Amino acid sequence: MRPRSLALSAALLGFALAWAAPSGAQTADCSASKLQAGGRYFQARAGCLAKALAKGLEPDALCVAKALTKLQTSFVKAQGKGPCVSLADLSPVEDVLADALDDGFDAVAMVDATCCDGTNDVCTYQSEQSCMGAGGTPGAAGTVCQADGTCGPFPNAATGTCCDGIGDLIPNLDASCVSGPDVVAACVGEGLPLVADATCHPELGCVLASEPVRTRCTSGKVKALGRFLSAVAKCHAKALKTGAIDLLCLAKAESKLQKAFASAENKDDCLARNDATAALTALNDARELLVQILDPETTFCCEGASTCMYTRTGPECTTLGGTPVAGECNGDGTCKAPPLEEGGCCQGLPIGAKERCVGGITALQCSNLNGEYVDDALCLAGQICID
Repeated sequence: MRPRSLALSAALLGFALAWAAPSGAQTADCSASKLQAGGRYFQARAGCLAKALAKGLEPDALCVAKALTKLQTSFVKAQGKGPCVSLADLSPVEDVLADALDDGFDAVAMVDATCCDGTNDVCTYQSEQSCMGAGGTPGAAGTVCQADGTCGPFPNAATGTCCDGIGDLIPNLDASCVSGPDVVAACVGEGLPLVADATCHPELGCVLASEPVRTRCTSGKVKALGRFLSAVAKCHAKALKTGAIDLLCLAKAESKLQKAFASAENKDDCLARNDATAALTALNDARELLVQILDPETTFCCEGASTCMYTRTGPECTTLGGTPVAGECNGDGTCKAPPLEEGGCCQGLPIGAKERCVGGITALQCSNLNGEYVDDALCLAGQICID
């Protein structure tokens, strides 16, 4: 992104245009309470998913709803005690944590056995080299054997005939099953059992369609994800009051996750193994975003002719050609009290030696300023756009 001068940026943003925002010390208690509430919400949501995975079912809607209700209640309670940086950060926090759970699950549910689309319409799991050597085609990362003998995404879209117990007959085979239209002749000839209406799982073998794939291994990992994010949220909440993050606190949380993953992988139904690092990356990104939302450096809503942004102080806003106004950045480019409406948001704009987000802006204006445009989003004090 090319840097722009302060004057040029202010002019392009249309700031032609006093209220004192609460200081960081004043808002520490509120932000800390919200951080811990966010961690508890994530752990509860992860618990709903983990329970479902252990049973091979979809997460219980009532379980998810209860978790959200507790998050909402906690935010209302924190804001009742005040003062808070924002009164409109519940929805962004919920979105960030929901995405984090999806990303964390993807990290631990990515099948790491290599799916091999073999010759004669059969599919199994072999090393990539062995698959190609046998005339097969390795499937894309994370794919599993489908009923038609090809490699596709997990969970399987369809079931079919599956041959169990073939692992001892094929060199370098990473699974005990084979699926596809042509498995019947091969299995009958070898005296191996056929399982109708099933899928070929890389560790469980043939799994009947009537018995949804249960994975205690992945369930344990998802629980560990919930405990980890809740623990690090507490670390950051404490840091808001002490002024420094306790690195030992973060290290303990990570160590517990690593141990939990190792324990989960003692099960025989893992979709993937050695995925703690990928899961940590996904959750640490969410952790940083959560802190950025709830403990921003900038708290003053700065209103221009048709756009709004945030500054550290009122005089800084005035210097940039804007007017500090009580409230938060609305989608129409004004500063107002919540509830806020979403609108055009542009982030990553270098204004006054700091990259900022700007609300109430068009996609073309954002593009001309070399920013990242997000439609139907809120410009938050943490200088990010959340849709």
